[in-house]
Amino acid sequence: CVRRSAVAEDASVEKISEVLRHSRPDLVGLQNCCIGTAERLAAVCRMHVAGGDGDQAVLCRWAIEPVGTCLRAGQGYRIRVPDRREVLWYNVHLPADPYAPYVLYDPLRFWVQPPFQESLERLLEEKAAGSKRRPGSPELRSPSPSAWLGDDGSPAAAELAETVEHETQLPALVEILEDMRGRQTDDCVVLLTGNFNAASHLDYPYGPAWPCSLTCASYGLVDSYAEARNRGRAATVPTSTWAFGGVHDRVDFVYNSVGLRAEWSGHLDGSNSGVPGEWPSDHNAVLSVLRFVKGAPAAEGGDTVHTWVQAPKMLPEELAESWASVS
Repeated sequence: CVRRSAVAEDASVEKISEVLRHSRPDLVGLQNCCIGTAERLAAVCRMHVAGGDGDQAVLCRWAIEPVGTCLRAGQGYRIRVPDRREVLWYNVHLPADPYAPYVLYDPLRFWVQPPFQESLERLLEEKAAGSKRRPGSPELRSPSPSAWLGDDGSPAAAELAETVEHETQLPALVEILEDMRGRQTDDCVVLLTGNFNAASHLDYPYGPAWPCSLTCASYGLVDSYAEARNRGRAATVPTSTWAFGGVHDRVDFVYNSVGLRAEWSGHLDGSNSGVPGEWPSDHNAVLSVLRFVKGAPAAEGGDTVHTWVQAPKMLPEELAESWASVS
């Protein structure tokens, strides 16, 4: 996420360019970045650029072609990597307010008005009935029914938090995923990147069952950082990508489909980017080294696609050598 103030400040734009030049990425999904600023970054970094009227422009080492029209949360693109394999890539920014995890700490602290005009009772009844549940959304049940239960016996905060995300971020995500499903073929792999403004159920083992991350899983997408973490191949610091009001979460993600595997993943900030000075974003960047695996469309594995490729010093030694050989 590019700080909006950075767009008008040449020094800040230069800082972003410096991070990109140092990282030498193949693919960069930008947030809060208009096409004009993205074109400046692309010119400096000698990359292709794409993006419409929204703030989710993208940069790519190879030629990139937009698919369809810009949806309310983002845009889809097609890329042909050098061995002719096709990548279908969506870069998204889901609605920011209200942010569901706040409910777990103080449901009223961050809202002057309730998050919705409808009553909590009506929202919970609708969720239980499932009559208006959108296509692809998961069953929204907390894995721990007693988690976050109010002292007065009121509905669990987990239930309300799930409902907030179900009503706020999930509709725009499902629109993206349905568009992706309609364009995906047997000959391509899929990437989904962006600021989801939503936490992951993989980081909340006792609930809530966050609907956005569960829905991505139901569409066959893998959280690359979580996969790398499970295999002991993720950086342990920093663990979150965004923090406010004492709440620290992963809200920025690189999702991949079958056919790609996360070799390493981590979060980049001013402490580990290799570029001194103020970090030009209020979010940490998600860095994932993704490798085509055997059985991937159009060719056997062995090649590596980098999404925000991190500086060599961040990588384990064996991956740093691999990084150097393909960059």
